[in-house]
Amino acid sequence: MAIGMGTNMTTSTNTTFDKDAFAEYIRRNVSKKEFGEGYCAKHVRLALFAAGRKLNNWPVSAKDWGGSLLALSFDLVPQVAYGPQKGDIAVVQPANGDDKHGHMQGYDGKNWVSDFVQRDFWPGPTFRANKPAYVIYRYGAVLEKIPSNQKSTVQRGPDDLIRSRLLSPRTRVRA
Repeated sequence: MAIGMGTNMTTSTNTTFDKDAFAEYIRRNVSKKEFGEGYCAKHVRLALFAAGRKLNNWPVSAKDWGGSLLALSFDLVPQVAYGPQKGDIAVVQPANGDDKHGHMQGYDGKNWVSDFVQRDFWPGPTFRANKPAYVIYRYGAVLEKIPSNQKSTVQRGPDDLIRSRLLSPRTRVRA
């Protein structure tokens, strides 16, 4: 379900994210096939481009996009009492041994969309049955809640972890 294009390094060359442009692109450019064409990472990447987030390089597999999204100023969103917002992006790990790329999808304000409009969060029956691990990312989510005089204390770490004063050591986030 998730073949992207490119290499495994990401570099941002822009600092804006237009959620409306993201939602419009991702919704307007879906496949006519019921479950898309297997290019969810490419489709979400192109929506990011349309929204002003430019990448010089990107991961091939959807499951590997977490670090790239963090580098683009997206933040991990705790799943406790989570409610989707326009522009959110979910990176889903593989659903079974046959799936090596996982899945990637964006929220357009109404539906989760990858390269097709999904009926719910899960992109298909195998994902729905197996419910693999996933992480939700939101542009600037952590920085929006930190007073401006403390923003320098936010650190992004390896393996999609965010350390800040907002997330205590006891905060558990499903990875």
